[in-house]
Amino acid sequence: MLGEAGSMGMGPSPISTGPRPWGKIPWRGPQWDRREGEDPELVYVAKIQIFNLSIPEDLKKYEQTTDKIANGAYMMGREEVAFDKDKGTWLVLLRWYEMYNEAPKGAPPRVEEKLNGKPDTW
Repeated sequence: MLGEAGSMGMGPSPISTGPRPWGKIPWRGPQWDRREGEDPELVYVAKIQIFNLSIPEDLKKYEQTTDKIANGAYMMGREEVAFDKDKGTWLVLLRWYEMYNEAPKGAPPRVEEKLNGKPDTW
């Protein structure tokens, strides 16, 4: 398995189709020619949703989201659980942060991108 978020472990990604050198956090955008001491920027995107656990689609999305939180790809913000007596179902308010890495602002693109003009993304 790859190293923790922020580590320099290399290897195939279980989420993306290419190598992901920065741990469990996914990569978005073009690659760049990394210079000494230059690290990718970690970006957070706040998400919030109320899940009705009696609805199969909500339950599946809730399980997928909490699995990514447990495995370090997302970060937990807040979770509140309540039982709706009228409907006889459990409701979960979940706030989480999806995280991804991207090239630092102003970083030069990879050599391959310079040559063919196409972003080297996955």
